[in-house]
Amino acid sequence: DQDHAANALSQALRFLRHAVGEEVLNSRGMDEVWIDEAKLWCDAVAFEGAVERGDFAETLALYRGELLAGLHVPAAPEFERWLEVERARLRGRTGEAAATLADAAETAGDLQQAAHWLRKAADIGSYDEVFLRRLLTVLDRVGERAAALRAYQDFAQRVAQELDAEPAPETRALA
Repeated sequence: DQDHAANALSQALRFLRHAVGEEVLNSRGMDEVWIDEAKLWCDAVAFEGAVERGDFAETLALYRGELLAGLHVPAAPEFERWLEVERARLRGRTGEAAATLADAAETAGDLQQAAHWLRKAADIGSYDEVFLRRLLTVLDRVGERAAALRAYQDFAQRVAQELDAEPAPETRALA
């Protein structure tokens, strides 16, 4: 009922104010609640802002791995599904940012820098062979065939151990 809901909201707001600071969380009665974004920094919000601005180097700097890595809440299947979708979305946006930086470096003729960004894209996309194939191609173009073979072998070993699979035929043929 309304009284219990108002009490629960009041308690939640009290807890949040204690956790993030009185000056961060603002309210006007029980009708309006807002966060003073100038007083609270959040890496997820900064990440989304960097992506939207096209600041791909900042995007990569803010991505520090899987969202809530290791967290599983079997009693909340909807949350589990949302978390998997969100992890994939963030990983995809970060991989795309690295690939965009690689494209720019390749266009500028800096294949070493392109390889650097493609390594990041391949690491972030861990099982995405598109990034790996681009990396192998760039490493071959700069004459680093041993590095290309190591990248392929590392990928093949990881896929075999973690997924009991092997790289796609296109990737094997390129290697």
